[in-house]
Amino acid sequence: DSQISWNTTRPKFSACIAETAFTWIPSLFLWICLPVVIADMFRTRRPAIAWNAYNSARMATALTLSVVTVVDFILCMIRQFKSDDTPAVSYLISTAMYSWLILFIINSFADRLPEDNYTDKLGGQSRSRVCPKERASFPQKLIFEWITGLILKGWKNPLTSADLWAVRREDRCRKVYGEFSSIWKGTKLVEELTAEDDERVVSELSGKSGDINILKLVADVVQLANPMIMKLLIAFTTDPLEPDWHGYMYACLLIFTNIFQSLINGYQSQRMAVLGMRIRTCLISAVYRKSLVLSNHSKTATTSGEIVNLMAVDAQRFVDMLPYLSFLWTAPVQVGISLYLLYNEMGYATFGGLVVMLMLIPINGYVSAKIQKIQTKQMKLKDERVRGLNEILGGIKVLKLYGWEEAFVDNILAIRRRELNLIRKSGLISGVTVVLAGITPFLVALVTFGIYIAMGNTLDAQKAFVSIALFNLLRIPLTIVPNMVTSLILTLVSVKRLDKFLNFSELMGYVNRNKDQKEVIKVENASFTWERVEDVVDGGLKPTLDKINLKVMKGKFVAVVGNVGSGKSSLLSALLGDMEICSGSVNINGNSELAYVPQQAWIQNATLKDNILVPFTNK
Repeated sequence: DSQISWNTTRPKFSACIAETAFTWIPSLFLWICLPVVIADMFRTRRPAIAWNAYNSARMATALTLSVVTVVDFILCMIRQFKSDDTPAVSYLISTAMYSWLILFIINSFADRLPEDNYTDKLGGQSRSRVCPKERASFPQKLIFEWITGLILKGWKNPLTSADLWAVRREDRCRKVYGEFSSIWKGTKLVEELTAEDDERVVSELSGKSGDINILKLVADVVQLANPMIMKLLIAFTTDPLEPDWHGYMYACLLIFTNIFQSLINGYQSQRMAVLGMRIRTCLISAVYRKSLVLSNHSKTATTSGEIVNLMAVDAQRFVDMLPYLSFLWTAPVQVGISLYLLYNEMGYATFGGLVVMLMLIPINGYVSAKIQKIQTKQMKLKDERVRGLNEILGGIKVLKLYGWEEAFVDNILAIRRRELNLIRKSGLISGVTVVLAGITPFLVALVTFGIYIAMGNTLDAQKAFVSIALFNLLRIPLTIVPNMVTSLILTLVSVKRLDKFLNFSELMGYVNRNKDQKEVIKVENASFTWERVEDVVDGGLKPTLDKINLKVMKGKFVAVVGNVGSGKSSLLSALLGDMEICSGSVNINGNSELAYVPQQAWIQNATLKDNILVPFTNK
């Protein structure tokens, strides 16, 4: 009844709304979420939480609410008690309301995790190293209150590695790479990936970010409600007969929608950042593991500089692309709804602005193609530059001895100048897209307002403010689209580079571990080559080491003596499995540990941590 709920100075909900909508909607939400909660309880193995004052109070309040609800249901089934002036029903409703509020407040605090849960998450480390998010409540997670302590500590003193929390188990490399490798046909990357494998990886990534994209869509749709609320607020100021509480309600709705959108956007950004970190961890681990098992033929097709760029640059492209991922499908929805609302306000004049936006699509497509070509050339030059720097550092003694520093430096600088020219060209082209995206909303508004006035319509304050608000909403996706396209192009270039590297052939594991043999090392009639086995078998090439027989007993000191280039280092590499085997077998005692000390000493007289993190200062 609108007379008691809307067109009045003292609104209230009717009994029908109170007993149906306010009851059925929460119940429907409960029944929809119940299967998900039950499945999560059976899937996740959590240790039991001991009874304490907190969960006892929560259980008592829930039982009270259940009893009150059952009694209310019984009274409603009895006809003579079902009347508006029945005190018992009023008391029950009040009791249920207060019980619900108390239960809501209690559930806003998280349960205290048991001690074995902390130990399980940290592998025996102290409880203070646990990320506060693990014990944060839903409101704390919603407003990111759990990170306040770290922010205050960093504001007072510089943060060190000791101030940071331990990495959560689901974010550790072993966990995320295990999931990644299971997608790629088991724990070993196959030599040739098909289109189905790529689709499976994409679907897994979409599944990880599906709920995040839904939240982003909800936030964008809620944002579109702001112009409509503003329209109602402007209409309220021009109507003196409208009740005052309407204005307060419109203002509160405007504030609530902005707060809701900020919370959702913050949560979505945090989830995307975590997902990007996991993807980057997977890719770096995959590239590093692949580099350890590359065949000798594959090593000639790549360089250490390219591998470094794959881990440092190409893996980072995915992190930079993820924030734009949700805009692939939320931006069209936002633009479509905005145009529909504009059509309701401006009529056929909206199509004039739509034509302006459509005219810019071919320009953006041409610019995107140019940027992709430039980025491909730039990455090749970057690989060449890093490879040259590695060669200079590796042969610095020879360069200093012969005085070749300037020649090699000039070569590196020439490559860098070509790279900078491509970066400058890409920046200029990207600047054109940014300028077009910035002026597009103004052009659309100018054309739309011009056509609207030319059609003989009157542009009042309500239509002007609402239309400008909708144009501002259009500006957000139109401004982000060029950055999104650029990021996607860079990511596609990185995908091709990573796909090419991960599809390189690998060394065949021919070293066997046998715990029963007496010898520490046993090689029987084995032939090895640095080339591909096919070139030796079918091409007529001779093996580098032919028909080698070797036995090394435990505790024996064995020296391999020969001329330079006779194959002494190749023999050691063959024992490590770094060569291609043509025939024969290599067996290592499974109970023995085998170590290889090369001629080039690179380990400093320090701890393992200091050798890896030099010159890390923990800040």
